[in-house]
Amino acid sequence: MARSTVVGTVGLSAIAAAFLAASAGADPPKPEEVLKSHGLFVKRGGATYVLAAEADVQVKLLEAQRIYKQLSAAVVRRNEFDFAVNGQKGMVQQLLQERIFLNQQLQTVHAQNVIQHNQLVARINEINDQLRLIDGQAADPHFKQEIDKEVVERRSNYIEAVLELRRLVDSTTRQYALLASDDTIKAALATLGSKSKSPPKLGPSRGFEDSVKQLISREKSVLSKAIEMRRRGGVYEVDVTFNGRQTTPMIFDTGASLVILSTDFAAKIGLHPQATDPTIQMFDATGGVTPAKKMTIPSVRLGPFTVNNVDCAIMPADKRDAPLLLGQSFISQFAHKVDNGRLVLSKVETAEPQTKAARPRTRTTKGKRSSKAGSGTGAIGSDGPN
Repeated sequence: MARSTVVGTVGLSAIAAAFLAASAGADPPKPEEVLKSHGLFVKRGGATYVLAAEADVQVKLLEAQRIYKQLSAAVVRRNEFDFAVNGQKGMVQQLLQERIFLNQQLQTVHAQNVIQHNQLVARINEINDQLRLIDGQAADPHFKQEIDKEVVERRSNYIEAVLELRRLVDSTTRQYALLASDDTIKAALATLGSKSKSPPKLGPSRGFEDSVKQLISREKSVLSKAIEMRRRGGVYEVDVTFNGRQTTPMIFDTGASLVILSTDFAAKIGLHPQATDPTIQMFDATGGVTPAKKMTIPSVRLGPFTVNNVDCAIMPADKRDAPLLLGQSFISQFAHKVDNGRLVLSKVETAEPQTKAARPRTRTTKGKRSSKAGSGTGAIGSDGPN
């Protein structure tokens, strides 16, 4: 058994020696094979060896561009919708004011002046018809919710696409740096260069560098900022500034559809609900329902971010203990996440066209206007103003 073992060992040694000898005499790998084994290839007609990841960067850049166009289109649709709604509100206010004035005039017209009297009545009836028409064309609140949701989703998708593109670019750049310091890569390129009038080189390619520049440009459109939050009880609070001058702590509440204010605080920032302001029903956590007035805040700022014309609900005066909530009418303008007690907001600047406000055209009635005030009454021969 001992002799057999020795012979076996000697046999294995001979085989190993023969293998090493054969390896020593084998032809070295071709430089193209060395570069290919490191994931490098050269485009047809080119002289730069690049990584396949460059193609992935180009694909993801095009995808980010596509999402950005979708986001911009959604923002435009939302702005057009808001503009139309605000235009209707302005028209309603103007018609109501004109109707009040005409009713005041109607009180001063002598019964003998039948022509002027009928002119006033006709215009009042026309205003009533216009108000009924506007009321019938009121914007669908479900459409508003859908377009707001689309903007939020498109913005989040775009931010994630830009972040993913940055990760891929950084990974590819690091890989190029490692390859540039690899002696086998240097030797392979040198060997190829000695046989060619156009020596090959290691990437990145000019196309990749252009993609990186485009990425940097897109990153500038994504503004992110971490904002400190305070934990109080079971909620987070942040400091919010209204109209550039009044700052107050508010509960950051993603479950609230609107910014919610008390009557007292609303008065501090110049909002005084009127009977003509829309009444909306607010539901609390216990299932209770409270009628509130819907108004628009000129500007709301959190950290460096300002949003103009923010819808809010103003609670009735008897709800003095109602908490101030920063709800979705502000939050939905951003992508956001809470990280270790800090609120990270990200906003995308879109190249959206500015919509010029069209001034509503109004008709004036003939006849001398009176500055005297009187209580409005129904017009003769009409159903009376509403």
